[in-house]
Amino acid sequence: MPIRKRNIAALKARVKDPEKITQEVEETADQLDKAHALDVLAQSEGGKVLVEALLSDAVSDISVITSRYKVLSHSELVTYCASLGATLLVMQSITRSKRNKDALKDQLEEMLKE
Repeated sequence: MPIRKRNIAALKARVKDPEKITQEVEETADQLDKAHALDVLAQSEGGKVLVEALLSDAVSDISVITSRYKVLSHSELVTYCASLGATLLVMQSITRSKRNKDALKDQLEEMLKE
């Protein structure tokens, strides 16, 4: 059984009023599953190595942009900026996963109280 379906089933078993399991609650639970998976990755040895590699890539892109911005063509500059943006997005997704997981858990609890 996929993680999402297992967690939704657990939610339904835990909540007294099944009407509280709305689409929004299911989406929040799904986001919580993803945040949890990213948090597990962040805490693993491989996740730490990945974050270090991403940080190195970001520093490399910043170095190229700041040292060669006058001679880079517009498309090369856009390419480096896009690469930097994507690298930072992945790195932030991993490094902020615990905070996101905790916030989503609180949000889900609040939704189920109502």
